[in-house]
Amino acid sequence: MPAPSPDQIQSAKRRKTDHGIAPPPQPVQSVAQNGPNAPLLPTQPQPLAQPPAPSQPPAQVVSSAPVPNQPESSSANVYNHPHAPGNVAAAATPAVPASAAVAPVPPPPNGKNILSSKKLAGPRPQEDHTLINCFTIAQIETHIASLNKGLQLPPAKLKVKCLEVLKGLQSHPHGWVFNSPVDPVELGLPDYFQVIKRPMDLGTIKKRLENGCYHELKGFEGDVNLTFDNAMLYNPEGSVVWNMAKELKDKFAVDFENLVRQLNAEEEEKRKNGDACALCGCEKLLFEPPVFYCNGMTCPSKRIRRNSYYYVGGNNQYHWCHQCYGELKENQNIEMADMTLTKAKLNKKKNNEVPEESWVQCDKCQRWIHQICGLFNTRQNKDQRSEYTCPKCTITDRKKANKTEGSSTTPMAEDLPRTKLSEHLEKHVRVKMKEKLSNLSKERSASENIPIEEAEKLVAMGGQITIRQVTSMDRKLDVRERMKNRYSYKNYPSEFTFRCKCIIVFQNLDGVDVILFGLYVYEHDEKNPAPNQRAVYVSYLDS
Repeated sequence: MPAPSPDQIQSAKRRKTDHGIAPPPQPVQSVAQNGPNAPLLPTQPQPLAQPPAPSQPPAQVVSSAPVPNQPESSSANVYNHPHAPGNVAAAATPAVPASAAVAPVPPPPNGKNILSSKKLAGPRPQEDHTLINCFTIAQIETHIASLNKGLQLPPAKLKVKCLEVLKGLQSHPHGWVFNSPVDPVELGLPDYFQVIKRPMDLGTIKKRLENGCYHELKGFEGDVNLTFDNAMLYNPEGSVVWNMAKELKDKFAVDFENLVRQLNAEEEEKRKNGDACALCGCEKLLFEPPVFYCNGMTCPSKRIRRNSYYYVGGNNQYHWCHQCYGELKENQNIEMADMTLTKAKLNKKKNNEVPEESWVQCDKCQRWIHQICGLFNTRQNKDQRSEYTCPKCTITDRKKANKTEGSSTTPMAEDLPRTKLSEHLEKHVRVKMKEKLSNLSKERSASENIPIEEAEKLVAMGGQITIRQVTSMDRKLDVRERMKNRYSYKNYPSEFTFRCKCIIVFQNLDGVDVILFGLYVYEHDEKNPAPNQRAVYVSYLDS
């Protein structure tokens, strides 16, 4: 087959995971991610996904709604790369419709595979697929600065590079003076520990490097400078030891600056080649592994140990440790709350998964970045047609067009419909927040002797609070057969009617409305039979 033309190469959105592990669900961060084409929620819209209302709990029950842990589904035209960009050996070919099939494209330099499918016909989507469009230039620069954590070296590389610098100091003609700890008794320095509160020497630093005690260059630099600062503090200026310490400290400053310059050049090269994120500089961004709890009879609700085998069933809802699985009988049904399982249907797995953040490539500079670093919304890119521009290229484009404000037209939390209840709650919370911040500002101003205006900036806790009631509708709960059978002697009702309301609290942080708190309220009126007559049940999800 002939090689495809450049416009047949779909290089816009490439998500990848390590060894085929699906990334964790993206947290709900903003109303802005819904896109302008998504309908605004009316006063009585369709309900959001809600936890089921209780059929017979005691009145006024408050419970915390759990966060669902379900990985998002991948689009058909998305590659799951088995390795980080720049280190890809081969990639599996996804299922592509016959109409879109083209010849395989040779991988570009550095072994990076590019998704090779024909661009889909039709207009490009209008929704915002990145929160960067909501930011001003100053906010984008703040976001980029927050991701730059400096040089992040693996422990092995940190040890090798620092030992090279340390060897140059220890082999110096004056290095013998600082290679071992100071012995006040042997040297006749009775007041040494009264002057020097934290002794340090090059030999101790070498041991700490070999034992992996340093996790960043800053700690190593601080201890080396502390060694020479102690000598210059205890010995008078102009003395032999003072001059030796000053000479070695100046030498270390030059050697360390050269090391940092070399490492920065290597880091920049890795970012250009796609071996590391162009924003944060990390090669892999790993998340905390999921926690599983055993549903067996021997150890109910006990955590399943890491790197141990366990068994899962019911669409990954229920788990059994190896011991509890062995106690299950082959021909006996396993009765769970919402389903019936058998031992034969349980699948064996190993609790060693480590979720990794997915990647996306900028269509202008061609650099790879983590989706979470670029605030890329992969859910808005299901058909793989949207172009993506990274934060750095966005700043360049805006400066050329002389535009500093955000370009997003997506409705925000303030644009959601208001109700009397949401107005009352929002007004009350804003007043209390204003009072709290005012008191904190006055305390900060008095304690630090700074102007009240400066104190107000220091105690600021983000932007405005917005509260909206997003659902309010009547629903009916059918009582399950087991509940009716158990309480049949009490003439237990077969259904309960109630009104369900969902109240969401937003806060604007750097131009993005972030959900801080979600409250579900289930109201049972006086017409309901006992035990739910005039009862209110509450469940919530906070950050």
